[in-house]
Amino acid sequence: MGPWAVDLALSVGIFPYVLKLLQTTTPELRQILVFIWTKILALDKSCQVDLVKDGGHIYFMKFLDSLEAYPEQRAMAAFVLAVIVDGHRRGQEACIEDGLSHVCLKHLESSSPNDSQTEPLFLQWLCLCLGKLWEEFPEGKIIGLQGHATSILAPLLSEPQPEVRASAVFALGTLVDVGFDSCRSVGDEECDDDDKFRAEVSIVRSLLSVASDGSP
Repeated sequence: MGPWAVDLALSVGIFPYVLKLLQTTTPELRQILVFIWTKILALDKSCQVDLVKDGGHIYFMKFLDSLEAYPEQRAMAAFVLAVIVDGHRRGQEACIEDGLSHVCLKHLESSSPNDSQTEPLFLQWLCLCLGKLWEEFPEGKIIGLQGHATSILAPLLSEPQPEVRASAVFALGTLVDVGFDSCRSVGDEECDDDDKFRAEVSIVRSLLSVASDGSP
């Protein structure tokens, strides 16, 4: 289903119906709805506002966390969530509150680097989703660091697929700029400056190890 078909579907007023369908619990519709929303958000990112307003992000988080779906299908859910939080502070806040950072890190941690059975596309979009979730969002970055994001993402820098390595670099990079002011904005009890500094040093060391990745 290409952009032309999606645009026509939206122009005839399908949007309110597919939004309402996210409230259903029918298992047979889950994969179809995730596919449809992947196409919609790939065409029109502004739909992220209505999704968050109606709590639709929770539907995709549950699908992402489901082991019953194929990794390729869960990668689509990760894409949807990445778009929901992309440059949208309310989307970032809602997804952080509902534990998206934990869900993504959990599945990255359970994956085996360099394992041929691991789906690269799923790993790639988990990393991109985390990066967009933390990007310019101090509270999200602190939660990521507290969830041991550095040690979980670092092994992905040695993945054979360049897309996975690049997305891991992006996710790690969004954590580096957690400065002193950011810590103060979320409260001293939530952020220890020494811990933050050690985490940033660890991230920089990891990124330096792949600084020449892709060079001839």
